[in-house]
Amino acid sequence: MTLEAAQGYITENQGLMSNYDLAYVNPEDIDSIWVVVEDYLQKAIDRNDGEELAADVYNRIVSGRYQLWVMYGQDIEAAIVTEVYETPQKRIFEIILLGGEHMKNWINDLESQMTLEAKSQKCDLIKIAGRRGWLKMNGFKEKQTIMVKPL
Repeated sequence: MTLEAAQGYITENQGLMSNYDLAYVNPEDIDSIWVVVEDYLQKAIDRNDGEELAADVYNRIVSGRYQLWVMYGQDIEAAIVTEVYETPQKRIFEIILLGGEHMKNWINDLESQMTLEAKSQKCDLIKIAGRRGWLKMNGFKEKQTIMVKPL
C-alpha cells in the first residue's frame, strides 16, 4: 500500500493540520502493507505474554474484528490496532496494540486524531491497556492496574 492509498481514509471531520496523519487500512489492503507494519506491531505483541501472535492479529484484522491504522508523515512511523465493541452501557474504542518509531514526533497528533475517530464511531471512551508511559497522552488517567501471573 502506498502512502497515497493510505491517505484514502482519513476521517472527513478531522480537519486537523498536523505533521502526521492517521489513516485506516482496509482489510483487503493488509497484504500490501503488512511487511511494513508487522515489525512495529511485533514489539507490542512481545509484551502481551503470548496472548496473541502476529498471525492472530493479522487474521483478526482481515476478519474485521480489529482495525489497522498507520500514523505517517513522510513515511509510516507507527502502526495501531484497535477494536470497537460494546458493553451493556458503553461503546468502547480500544487501542489493542501500538508500535512505531519517533513517538515524540507523532504522539500528540495520534491522540487528537484517534479521539476524533472514536467520536465519529459514536464511542463513549477510548481504552488503552499499556505501560504507564501512555499516561502522558492528553486526557488519559489511570483507572486500574492489570496484573498477570503466568502459570
